[in-house]
Amino acid sequence: MNILLENTPVTYYWLGFLMADGSFNGYRLVLELGLLDSKHLQKFAKFIAYNKVIKNNRLAVMDTKPIKLLRKKFNIQNNKTIHPCNLTNIKDNNLFISWAIGFMNGDGGIYKQIGREDCQLKIKTHVSWKENLQLISNRLSKIAKVPPPVVRINSYGYATLNLCNSILLKYLKNKINELHLPILDRKWSLIDLNYISRVEQAKINLVLIKKLLSKNYKHKDIALKVGVSESSFCNTIRRKIYAK
Repeated sequence: MNILLENTPVTYYWLGFLMADGSFNGYRLVLELGLLDSKHLQKFAKFIAYNKVIKNNRLAVMDTKPIKLLRKKFNIQNNKTIHPCNLTNIKDNNLFISWAIGFMNGDGGIYKQIGREDCQLKIKTHVSWKENLQLISNRLSKIAKVPPPVVRINSYGYATLNLCNSILLKYLKNKINELHLPILDRKWSLIDLNYISRVEQAKINLVLIKKLLSKNYKHKDIALKVGVSESSFCNTIRRKIYAK
């Protein structure tokens, strides 16, 4: 279990996943998954060099010293559902991203948005995790340079975070590939890195518009090059450029 104390992206991915789907009781760690994710459990077993037979898709291990240090490092309580762990000590961005992706794999779901090709990632937790969810939203959004969504409390009293900005989701998927994180493919495969959303296209158009304006192109010619109506072009420069 000493590997869970290492400061590597893959270790932090598994730590995030354990905060969502694992359980701690004293110096004992248990991870039990559904049959659909049995291969993911085997990946974790291989990662910690677990050499026992896995029965009923359940892995249990006791290792006093490293688990004690791990619990102290992140303030992990026995009932972590209502006592969230401490994320403020994760200073490195890649480690934080890896932790968040692991946590999302456990407590999050990725779905196609209704009537659209882009996706949304929904996380639902106990209300006590609201502050941590907002921290995740704020920090990931700042790194990806997009507006941060606000955590809501739903009608059942759960804290929910909905990440639907395709720029952020594609950024996270690219980081998964860059950091070689052992994610659940059945979730992240829905995000198409080649798909250009309306939000992304608007940002691309804005860069092109600024470039053409600097070269003194006529408004009508710029609208033609960008592929928008002249009225839409005028609204864009009024809201995004001249307003500044």
